[in-house]
Amino acid sequence: MRYPELIMAAIREKYTPHVPSPDNRTVAKTVKGRDVEVPLLVPDPRVIYVGPLLDGLVQFMPEVFGSDVVESATGTTGRRKLKIFLMDSAPGDRALNFFGGSLLWMQREGWHDKDGKQQTLTLSDKAFQMEPGEVRNSPVVATDPATGDQAIMERKHGELVPCEPIIFEDKRYGLHYLLRDDFLQYEIINRRGAHIVRRFKLRPVGEGSSEIKQVDRTDVITW
Repeated sequence: MRYPELIMAAIREKYTPHVPSPDNRTVAKTVKGRDVEVPLLVPDPRVIYVGPLLDGLVQFMPEVFGSDVVESATGTTGRRKLKIFLMDSAPGDRALNFFGGSLLWMQREGWHDKDGKQQTLTLSDKAFQMEPGEVRNSPVVATDPATGDQAIMERKHGELVPCEPIIFEDKRYGLHYLLRDDFLQYEIINRRGAHIVRRFKLRPVGEGSSEIKQVDRTDVITW
């Protein structure tokens, strides 16, 4: 993890999308001088990650972008692998592709075109040129001199002052967060010309791998 947990927790709290509560509760709100009842919004329970997109993909797809034990704690090696992959996936770069051909695409419930068909988003080098979810300011975890507690601080005019992390918020696709059941397909043609496809349906890390395992076909029937 490139950012301390205190900073990531603040990002989750601030940027997790909200949806109406499942029990349809309402709250009173004053709108244009009138008291009205509006739906109570709660954090979307489908959200399993909020923050820099590449960090999230490395976390949920370690089978293809993971790193060795020594370096995996920072995620930097995984990010580097993913960046190389996305650069080689950029349009027009196929002939120079280190992998011989690569593609990473994503589908999410609710992504539909004007005809109602499922939309597929192909990720390219644009994903890290302005990475959704990346932190825009410079927060650090330090001791707040006013309280003596660990807090999120930012240096301004030579002094540390309390702050909130600010991220690149993707208003179009919501790529600054990942949802349970987001579908990703990783596809390469390796140097030997073999076509390799691996599919992922995201779920919390604590529930195990998100990779969709292919079932070996057999004619043997077990009773």
